[in-house]
Amino acid sequence: MAPGGTREHSEGLFTCARREIWEETGLKIKNLQVRAVGTAYLRDLDQEIHFHFLRADFAAGKLKPETDVGKLQWLEPKGILRLENLLSEHKHILPHVFGDDLRVISFRCVYSRGNDLEDIIIEKP
Repeated sequence: MAPGGTREHSEGLFTCARREIWEETGLKIKNLQVRAVGTAYLRDLDQEIHFHFLRADFAAGKLKPETDVGKLQWLEPKGILRLENLLSEHKHILPHVFGDDLRVISFRCVYSRGNDLEDIIIEKP
């Protein structure tokens, strides 16, 4: 799930993204774009998680080889989509995030248990 995280009190989305990327990867980013927003309902935990998918350009820094969340590596979009442990919803959302359509999409998905995707609805503007 890296890089990602939680916004601090009174922190804006882009400030949070820059901070989380820096903390988790050692990289600085620029030209941030919101590409998708959505929610995932985890039925077995009765919990809802909110997501923002952003795309950005590299600005500076050197990738940390390993962090407290695991080993980091560069992957092309096709390589990411082939990952065995990729969340099911990401298989539907990431093609848009990496694509040329700059419109922001919204999605809602439901997981019955673990990574068992029960339903996903993608809304285009």
